[in-house]
Amino acid sequence: MNRKIVVSVGFAFLLSFSFLFLFLKSLDNEGMLVPIEEQKKFYLQDFPADKKKIFIIGTSHVMPLNSTYIQEKISNEKKNYVVYNLSIGTSEPKDRIKTLDLILAAEPEIIVYGIAERDFRANIELDDDDTKIPSIFPNPQIFFHSILWQFAYQELTLFENPKFVTLTTIYKFVSNDSKENGNKVEKKQISANRPFYDISDEHKEIRTYEYLKNEMQKQRAGSFQEINVPYNNPDFISLKEMIKTFQDNDIKVIIFTTPHHELYIEKTPEKTNERFQLILDEITSEFDLEIYSLLDKYSTMEVWGDVSHIAVNPNALIYSDDIANKIMEIID
Repeated sequence: MNRKIVVSVGFAFLLSFSFLFLFLKSLDNEGMLVPIEEQKKFYLQDFPADKKKIFIIGTSHVMPLNSTYIQEKISNEKKNYVVYNLSIGTSEPKDRIKTLDLILAAEPEIIVYGIAERDFRANIELDDDDTKIPSIFPNPQIFFHSILWQFAYQELTLFENPKFVTLTTIYKFVSNDSKENGNKVEKKQISANRPFYDISDEHKEIRTYEYLKNEMQKQRAGSFQEINVPYNNPDFISLKEMIKTFQDNDIKVIIFTTPHHELYIEKTPEKTNERFQLILDEITSEFDLEIYSLLDKYSTMEVWGDVSHIAVNPNALIYSDDIANKIMEIID
């Protein structure tokens, strides 16, 4: 009798987990919040033949860069360039490399790639992370990755940024349903020059220091994770492959570190800084590339939407100004 109960419970758990796994896998989009098929529409379009293309690539940290503003600034001296901000939330190098052939097919003149320590994290908790809030429960992101997803040899991104993935998924379902029923859906705040990121009013607000301090304490605490050494880091390996491929195809490359608020920088564990610096040093050495560091350039300025994102705001254009100036350096 007891054996039958154990077998029944085990079967029920296996069946439930299988359904959960298949559902989450259906939301994963191969690690990208923007499906590959949707990205193809951009990369394989007929671009203006008389314009040289500049692609700005990275995660949500790159999203605030105003591609239209940067293009206008460059156009004051160089008339034949068009700038695209191709940021995608949580799109780490091992995800971005899946579109490498598409990027090459679009024949950009310059690639501007923004990176941060979080792009190279493994899903392993840091022993010396003093920002953790004591809890008897495991970190769900670590738990699901290390126990469930590795068991099935899968890496699902749902737990990298649950809020953003959930909202994106809900929008997709609502959008599809509305199309079928002929209802109107609120238009995404995207543009031809920023095709992959939906800008909301929340992204536009510049926050006070007290707001940012509270966010760091309540939301960012305990979020730091191990960074594997370069030779054993899949994101670093992917980034190197992309840089080499770009250079082999005569595409100019700018690598910059994305800006963070002083509250975030102060709490970043030393081990994280050391591992990230190892990665930056290897890029500089192997590819003869100067890393343009913006990590702490605006750290005390009133330009922040949260502790790791500049606000999408006319009063925060200094970030776009600096990237535009760097682009003009290599154009000249």
